Amino acid sequence: MTDSRIGLGRNGAGGTATLEDTYERVATRGHDDRAHTGPIEDAPTRELVGRIVNNFSGLVDKQVQLAKLEVKENLGEAAGDIKSAAIGAGIALAAGLLLTIWAWTGVIWLFNWVGAMFGAPFVGWIVGFVVPLIMAFVAWKAFIQPGLGVTKLRPLARTRETLKEDLEWLKQLRTRNAK
Repeated sequence: MTDSRIGLGRNGAGGTATLEDTYERVATRGHDDRAHTGPIEDAPTRELVGRIVNNFSGLVDKQVQLAKLEVKENLGEAAGDIKSAAIGAGIALAAGLLLTIWAWTGVIWLFNWVGAMFGAPFVGWIVGFVVPLIMAFVAWKAFIQPGLGVTKLRPLARTRETLKEDLEWLKQLRTRNAK
């Protein structure tokens, strides 16, 4: 897992915040607008429109910030998984190559020796070339090709969830103000 601390403070400038802090700020929907603090019933239309614009603007800012954090988190996890898989594949490839060279040299010499008894000393070299080609084809079809589709990114699951919550919140505000 990658470090979830990034350089985001209030309104995205300076300081550090964790993903959990940002999710908490988005979920709490705090009202930081000191200019519009009176009761809604006494507020003129102009002030109500201002409150709606400020609330909507803050909500959009928080959603954009949350989406950015979530994309960074998903990309970091995918990069770490790919890095680990590549290192493991490199080590396995080196070990397999050394063992294959050692064993396959013996097989080629065996077939050359047997072929020389029957007048065809080059049989070992033909076998030494054809068998690895067949093995490479089987490895590609059985292991490599299916393994390429393993890593899947989750496209902004938490952001979608909070957007659904926001829509419900707006619907409740609209029905409450319509009464």
